[in-house]
Amino acid sequence: MIGARQGCRGRWGGLCLAAVLAGGAGSGCGKDAGPDEEIARLREQVDGLQFQLAQVRAERAALAADIDKIKRDLIESLSAEAVSAEALNAAREEKARLAARLAEALDTARSAEVVARATGEESDELRTLRLRIRQMESDLTKLRAERDQIRKQVAGLEAASRDAQVILAAKDRELADAKSRIAALESLDPSADMKTRLARGKKSDVAPGQTLPVTFEAKPGETLRWIWVLSEAPEDMTAETVEFYVTGPDLVRVYSARAGREKRGDEGSARVGATGTWTVSWTNRHLTAPITLQYAVYVVPAKP
Repeated sequence: MIGARQGCRGRWGGLCLAAVLAGGAGSGCGKDAGPDEEIARLREQVDGLQFQLAQVRAERAALAADIDKIKRDLIESLSAEAVSAEALNAAREEKARLAARLAEALDTARSAEVVARATGEESDELRTLRLRIRQMESDLTKLRAERDQIRKQVAGLEAASRDAQVILAAKDRELADAKSRIAALESLDPSADMKTRLARGKKSDVAPGQTLPVTFEAKPGETLRWIWVLSEAPEDMTAETVEFYVTGPDLVRVYSARAGREKRGDEGSARVGATGTWTVSWTNRHLTAPITLQYAVYVVPAKP
C-alpha cells in the first residue's frame, strides 16, 4: 500500500485527479486518503500552480517591459542616427557653401581685409580699428597732398620774390638815375629865355582825384621833354594810380602814360606842332591817399 500511495503521489495529476473528482471510484489512491485530504492537497497544488503562474506572468510582464524598452532604445537610436545623418548632411552642405564663398572671395579679393570681410571672420573691434586706420591713412594722404601743394606755392613765391627783387633792383636803378638826371637839370643855369621855359620841382604833392598841370608856351620846331618819378605813393596803389598826359593848344592829347605799382615814372618828348599853350599833367587816381612826384619838364628850342 505504501508503494501504491507513493506511486499515486508520483503520478499526481491526470488519472488520480480524475478518480478523486469522480468520487473515489478508482482503486489505490482513494483507498488510503479521504476526500477532504485529497481536496486539501489539490488546493495546495492549485495554490502552488497559481503562484507559479503569477511568477510567470510577472516575468512575462518584466520581459515585455524590457522588450518595449529595447524597442524604444532602438527607435531612439535609429532616430538619433537619422538626425545625426541629417545634421551631418546639413553640415556638409554648409561646409560646401562656405568653401564656395571662400573660394569666390579668394578669387576676387585684393587683400586679406576683403577676404576677412567676405567670410565674416572679422570682429567688430577689428573692423572699427581697420576703419580708423583707413581714415588715418586718408587724412595722412590729404596732409601730404596739402604739404606738397604748400611746398609748390612756397617755391612759386620764392621764385616770384627773386624775380620781384630783380625787378625792384632794376626799378631802383632807374629811379636813382632819373633822380640824378633831375638833379642835374635843377643845377643848370639857364639863359633868360630858358628860365621861363623850364619847370622843375623837387617834390610836388597831388591830392586824391586831383590833377597837377604844368604849362608852356611853345611854337612849331620846338620839342617838349619831360622826366618824372613817383617818389611816394600808398601801398595799395595799382598799376594805373598815376595818369600822365600831354595836350596841345587844341586840348587833344598827343601823349599819355600810366604809372603805379609796376612803373614808377616816365621819360619822353613830344614835338610841338602848333603855336600856343602846351600842358603836361599828372592825375592822382587813388581815392583816398595823396602821391608825391619829382619831375623836370622843359622846352628845347628849335635848332637855327
